[in-house]
Amino acid sequence: MNLRHQIVALAVAPLVIAILTITAFITRQATSLAQSSIDTFERNMLKAKETELLNLTNLARSAIEEVYASAGANDEAAKDRVRTILTSLDYGQDGYFFVYDYDGNNVVHPRQTFRPGHNWLDLTDPDGNQVIASLIQKAKEGGGLYQYKWEKPSSGTMADKLSFAMGLDKWQWMLGTGVYLDDVFAQTAAAKADLREKIGHTFLVVAFIAVPAVMVVFATCMLVTLRERRMADGKLKALTQRIIDTQEEERARLARELHDGISQNLVGVRYAIDLAGRKVRNHTDDASGAIEKGVEALNGAIKEVRRLSHDLRPPALDDLGLTAALTALSNHFSERTGIHTVLEGWRL
Repeated sequence: MNLRHQIVALAVAPLVIAILTITAFITRQATSLAQSSIDTFERNMLKAKETELLNLTNLARSAIEEVYASAGANDEAAKDRVRTILTSLDYGQDGYFFVYDYDGNNVVHPRQTFRPGHNWLDLTDPDGNQVIASLIQKAKEGGGLYQYKWEKPSSGTMADKLSFAMGLDKWQWMLGTGVYLDDVFAQTAAAKADLREKIGHTFLVVAFIAVPAVMVVFATCMLVTLRERRMADGKLKALTQRIIDTQEEERARLARELHDGISQNLVGVRYAIDLAGRKVRNHTDDASGAIEKGVEALNGAIKEVRRLSHDLRPPALDDLGLTAALTALSNHFSERTGIHTVLEGWRL
């Protein structure tokens, strides 16, 4: 990954992480709150069902109380009257009262007429619960609620049912009634489905907002990066051109130095040697003077070569560093030209 991609990633990644974190937090809080509301709704519905069952059972007990209170333990006529009263106490399509004796024999069942006269103590529901035995046990304990699965008359399918059972101890009977809970669970399931739909909608809204935002940030980063790259390319191009121009200027300066300095000195050396040669051939006594002038001109040429070499690569640059090399170059320039120069090395 190059530097440009790293810059874009550093710009986009925090935004994406922040959006995902905020979305996850909001979703979690909303889900927790909604789930709590759904659980409260379900508990309230079940509590209402329990209250309804208690009221219905008390109503049935009140309906048979006069007959039951005055009857004996083996009063079959009173038992028949109670069976008739309870069979007629229907409430709604799925509401009815049922009676079993403590041995598990069915006494009253308005919806399933095949049950009276038979023993159902070992009857179990699809979950393996012993329904009749458990209801009888609740009745013996003074009355209580019990949840199980039972066939719903209106639909003919198995459904969750909550029943309240109470005892008629004088006759060894269990009197009970129940309500089906499929409507409660259906409303709870609908609420959960609505919650999932709203969470999905929330994710879509966040996506519609987040994706364009990320794209805008990404595009902005790309534009800024492209602009910076163009500026850098322009500066690099200008620097390259400046280096080329400086090289050309340096070549021109060296050419002038060679022509005006070393070349003239070498020409002087040649003239001095030629003059000394003619004097030697003519047996002139002052040939040594011409040779000395030639040597002097040659020394000047050597000095010019050394100066040009130092100008191209000052030894102080390698030995002492840039600041010392510039200081030495400035001092040499002042000595050579007589121009006063000041170098502020602390700025380098």
